[in-house]
Amino acid sequence: MNIENPKVVYHDITIGNLSSAEKTITQLESTGISMYAHDREHALGTKLETVERIIRLAIIDVPMLSRMGDPKTMDNIFRTVHSSFEWENCPQETGLQLWLQPPEILLTPGTKLTVVMESLQTMIFQATHWFKGGKELGLQQDHPRRKWDYETLVFVCG
Repeated sequence: MNIENPKVVYHDITIGNLSSAEKTITQLESTGISMYAHDREHALGTKLETVERIIRLAIIDVPMLSRMGDPKTMDNIFRTVHSSFEWENCPQETGLQLWLQPPEILLTPGTKLTVVMESLQTMIFQATHWFKGGKELGLQQDHPRRKWDYETLVFVCG
């Protein structure tokens, strides 16, 4: 793989159509998506978009980015992706929307998608489909200089 022809999965979702984070989290939980209590508490503060629109997500794997240099810290990953692909961080609502409008890749057990969100450099959403079939939406605290150990990242492209 090279920077001119990366392996990327694209997925369109609608944002700006949620009435409240609390109602959305309750809806997700009623469909079998689990959240830890502390993740639920943080997710209640998710900024929801006020205008409905469709965004295109770009789902890219960190090992592929590693072949482009040394992007294993959040800072380096953001710099590489933003400069090489001109993608943006996702609106915060994207984390909640992933299980409402799941990309096909998330339906595969063993998949974990980490949402890189706008103006939220220390908390990230992770949508996980565990090998044994459980589904989870969690929040992970992170630091820009921390070594990145996640496999798959989600950005907004175009």
